[in-house]
Amino acid sequence: MSGAPLTWERANRDVVMAELELVRAWLRAHGGVGTADAEGVAQARAGLDAATARLPQRSALDEVTAGFGLSDFERSLLLLAAGPELAAGMAGEIEAVGGAPRPTFGLALASLPGAHWSARTPRAPLRYWRLLHLLDPTTPTHSPLGADERVLHHLLGAGSLDPALAALARTPEPTPDQPPTLLACAAAVAEAWQRGEAEVLARPQHGNLAPVAAQAAASMGRVLHVLDAADVPAEPERRDLLARLLEREAVLGGSAWAVDASRLSDAGETLRRVHTLDAPMVMLTDAEVPAVPESVAVVAVARVPASERRETLLASFAPETARAQDPPLLDAAATAFDLAVPDARRAAAEAARGRSLWQACRSRASRRFDGLAQVIEPRATWDDLVLPEAHLEQLRALV
Repeated sequence: MSGAPLTWERANRDVVMAELELVRAWLRAHGGVGTADAEGVAQARAGLDAATARLPQRSALDEVTAGFGLSDFERSLLLLAAGPELAAGMAGEIEAVGGAPRPTFGLALASLPGAHWSARTPRAPLRYWRLLHLLDPTTPTHSPLGADERVLHHLLGAGSLDPALAALARTPEPTPDQPPTLLACAAAVAEAWQRGEAEVLARPQHGNLAPVAAQAAASMGRVLHVLDAADVPAEPERRDLLARLLEREAVLGGSAWAVDASRLSDAGETLRRVHTLDAPMVMLTDAEVPAVPESVAVVAVARVPASERRETLLASFAPETARAQDPPLLDAAATAFDLAVPDARRAAAEAARGRSLWQACRSRASRRFDGLAQVIEPRATWDDLVLPEAHLEQLRALV
C-alpha cells in the first residue's frame, strides 16, 4: 500500500535534517563522543544521500547557498548555528564539545571540514547578509552564534516576508487578465529586469502602475512588494541596512520591489537612493520622470483607452450580470471616466451590488483628487444666475 506522495516541503525538511545530522557527526567526531568517527560520518552521509534522492527539486538550503555564495564550510556553519532550534538535544551536544549550548566560530573552525578564517568577517556572506548573528559582537570568534529567524523559517520551507519589511510593504495581487495596453508594459518591465536594469514606471494613470509591476513580477515567478518612498531612509547606514534586507528577501522569498514616489516632490532623489539595489526594482511616479542613470530604464505606462476600459468593466461582472448591462451606458461610463483598472473593477463590483454604474464610476474618479483638491459644495442655484435664456440653455446642456 503506497502512502501519499512526498511533497517538496516534507522532502526539503528531511534533507535539511539529514544534513544537520552530518554536521552533528562531525561535531561528535571532534569531541570524541558517540559513534566511532568514520562510521558515524559515513552513516550520516548515506542518510543525506538517500534524503537528497527523494527531493524533487533543490532544497531551501541549496537556494541559500547559491543565492548568497556560501562555501561548503559556511553552509555547514549556518546549519550548526541553526541546530539548537532545529534538533532536540543538539544544544547539549554542542555544550558537551564546546562548553556552551550555542556554537561559536571557534568551535566551527575546529570541528567542520573546509574551515576558513574569512567566514567570520563582517563582509563574508553569513554576517553581511545577516544569515546568522553574533550574540556577543565584542568577541567575534568566541561569541555564541544564532541563525536569523527569517532564514531559519526559510530553511524549513515555511518562510514569509521579513517582519521588518512586512511592516512597511503592501503586496498587490497580480492580475493576468489586464488590458492589452498594460500587459505590454508588464512584458517590457520583465524584460528590463532580466537585463539587470532598475526601472521607472511613470504616468498618467497612477493606479495602473503597481498592477503592471505585480504582473511583471508574477511572469518571472516573483512576488511584488510596494514600499512608500517616504520609508526609504536618507541616512546612508539605515538605507544600506534596508537595501540589504530587500536584496536578501529577493533571494529568500523571490521578491521584487516597487518604491512608490507619488507623494514626493523630488522623485529623482529617491531614485538615486535605490537604483543600485541588487534585486528586481521599479520606482512608481505620476510626476515628471527625473533624469535617470544609464542603468535605469523608463517604461511609460500608456493610458488605457476607452475601449479597453469598457472591456475591463464588462469582464469585472459575473456573466449573468454582464449580460444585463446596458451597452450605451457601459460605453458612456468607459468614455467619460478615465479610471485605472483597479478602480474600474471596484466600480463594477459596486454596480453588481445594485448601485448605478455611472455613479460608481463617478465616485471612483473623484477619489483620485483626495488630498489634492478641495471639493466645493455649491450654494447658488439656477435661479441665482442672471443670464439671457439662450446662455442658460447652453449651460444646462453642458451640465
